[in-house]
Amino acid sequence: ERELPAHGVLVNVAPFCAFHFVLATDLAQLLPQVLTERSLRVALSFIRHFSSFLRLTFNSLGAGASVNHLHWQGMYFRQPLPIERQPRRRQAMRGCLLLEAVDGWPLGAWAFAAPQGCEPERLAAAVFPLIQKLLDWNLAHNLCLARSSDTVRLFLFARRLTNFPDTTRAQVASTEALGYWIVPREGEYEELTEVEAAAKMASVAAWGANGSSIVQEVLAAAGWEFDLQRPGELGEAAPDACAG
Repeated sequence: ERELPAHGVLVNVAPFCAFHFVLATDLAQLLPQVLTERSLRVALSFIRHFSSFLRLTFNSLGAGASVNHLHWQGMYFRQPLPIERQPRRRQAMRGCLLLEAVDGWPLGAWAFAAPQGCEPERLAAAVFPLIQKLLDWNLAHNLCLARSSDTVRLFLFARRLTNFPDTTRAQVASTEALGYWIVPREGEYEELTEVEAAAKMASVAAWGANGSSIVQEVLAAAGWEFDLQRPGELGEAAPDACAG
């Protein structure tokens, strides 16, 4: 019997873009689609060694996962995704790591950044306490890993468990949460408006206005230092952040 590798890069049988692949971490263990700290660490290490056009996304069960084995989806985009162009507000630090809130996005989003000189794998240990809480609370979640020339960034979305009964219609999974919509039917594509897309995104949010306080409570207990005295500074991704 052939022995499975520790991790696998697999061809996606239903690609929606060129070079769409699956990164199956700990493939030999046949794990379910429940994110582990090790899987996150492997994905962070993976993305920092490849082109900055690469994005790795993760759909939990109830957030767009179509199969129940531990995997990330890999895809290449030559332009920044819409969320990457959105202003971000600094919230907290943990050593060299930075936490930002994404301003004005329909679905609550947090961006964790490892700038140049800060090992991206450190993000796994720093972010996983929040992911573990989402698992404990039975909340679905999407993640996206992206790398610019000098920064690895992890976008995280907490959301309600959602079934996807009709796969012929647009649903909010990881790419849609990032602002990149996959619309299976031409008629729906022609009719979909930005307002409707934003409403679909907002409808799956795990929390309302209190989301930031929940995230702050969990991460503060994990060693993140929040600056409550000074408002966070707004920042925006440079247009060429994904070039390379």
